[in-house]
Amino acid sequence: MKFKIKDPMLISVRVKGRANRVREISALLDFNTHLSWILRLDAMHLGYAEVSNKPEDYKTIAGGIVPEVLTMRGLEMGIVVSLTEVSIGTLSAHNVKAFILPQDVPRLAPFDMVLGRSFMNNFRTVIDPKAGFLTLT
Repeated sequence: MKFKIKDPMLISVRVKGRANRVREISALLDFNTHLSWILRLDAMHLGYAEVSNKPEDYKTIAGGIVPEVLTMRGLEMGIVVSLTEVSIGTLSAHNVKAFILPQDVPRLAPFDMVLGRSFMNNFRTVIDPKAGFLTLT
């Protein structure tokens, strides 16, 4: 699947969570981001009840799955979950690690999720800067 390299690279994705809960959301494709991330409210709708905890509280009971990640708002602590399936058209990745933002980003951003390398590493990724395309196969 080919994507024109532009700023921002917005796409529609289908995310499947626990108990086959599904959300269709807008995403930013970002090959410079290590982990994918998703808003807390969307993660809750997808069946990840643990994200209703504060990351600081969750860290005491879950240990090492509460990393600090540099986001648009600075360094933030958040919970990491494994999304059951993330699909763009015919491309699907399973068990995609995603960082849950502790608070929802104000709806000023035109996207609900960032798809980083935790998603793209499931595919052969080719970036062709001369032609201006990113290809995932």
